[in-house]
Amino acid sequence: METYQIQSNEFKNISKSFYQHTAWFEIVKNGLNVDYKIFETKDTDKIVCQTVVFIMKKGFVKFIGSPLRGTFTPHLGPVWHGKFEDQYKLQVLDSIITEIKKLKPAYLELGLNNNLLKNHDLTASWTTKTMETFIVTLDENPDIVWKKLDKRGRNMTRKAEKSGVIIEELDYSLENVNKFYNLLVETFKRRGCKIHHPKSFFIELVRELSREKMILFLETKVKGETASMGIFVYNDFEIHFLSGASNPNFNCYAPNNLMHWFAIKKASEMKIQKYDMGGKGIASIDRFKASFGGETHSFTKKIWMSNLIKFPVKLLSK
Repeated sequence: METYQIQSNEFKNISKSFYQHTAWFEIVKNGLNVDYKIFETKDTDKIVCQTVVFIMKKGFVKFIGSPLRGTFTPHLGPVWHGKFEDQYKLQVLDSIITEIKKLKPAYLELGLNNNLLKNHDLTASWTTKTMETFIVTLDENPDIVWKKLDKRGRNMTRKAEKSGVIIEELDYSLENVNKFYNLLVETFKRRGCKIHHPKSFFIELVRELSREKMILFLETKVKGETASMGIFVYNDFEIHFLSGASNPNFNCYAPNNLMHWFAIKKASEMKIQKYDMGGKGIASIDRFKASFGGETHSFTKKIWMSNLIKFPVKLLSK
């Protein structure tokens, strides 16, 4: 068994995951100034898996992950080229980790399938973090999906429609991205937070995915004014809610309900199979997402830290 680095044009997009796509790797690289490398593992001349890792430097400290927090990438990890037993996969992971550690990271994060970790642990020196998200199973007939919404979800969507909320699909333009980013900054301010992602990321994101036809960029308006905006990214199999922002003055019109229902209906018509509404964690937002009939799904990350940053992280946690 051998693991080694390959070029981006050698990566095979065989995964159904939106994030396992070379277009996404380039967006993260150019928009966030984050490098990436691709590792391939072979056994007796057959490709076992390919693994993309993002690399971020903070001063002299190197953070590596597949996925890596801060890159707007919730899912990554190895892309398996076949069906293999868990015990064999763990041997492959050892080979991958050995090669990644040659890059001398102070922090290493790996996204792994829950089933792989059910009866096995990677190693005692790694910590486990379980994340949750809402996933709505879609159907070619939007009426079937509509019935999955709970009573509040349907009522609020109807309210938005009756209140005259207008929804528009936006093309890439610097003006539209600026409008979205400014609204996003204000949304973060209301939560008492500072936005961590630069405008350059959203410019790169909307521009490149508009070319690839892998983005749904939406704006809702009330009485001619912007009520909310949202970015949804997709491929042939899944659609993800990536980011959104809204003007609280128009919340009573329920524009976000209409926006998410529009995205669901659009995805259903494109025969996309599932809608990932994004992570859980904020109670009010979780209730909103649950109203669309999504089921909670969990995924696992394994995290390793060198002594260089392990102690500072413990202090910050306390």
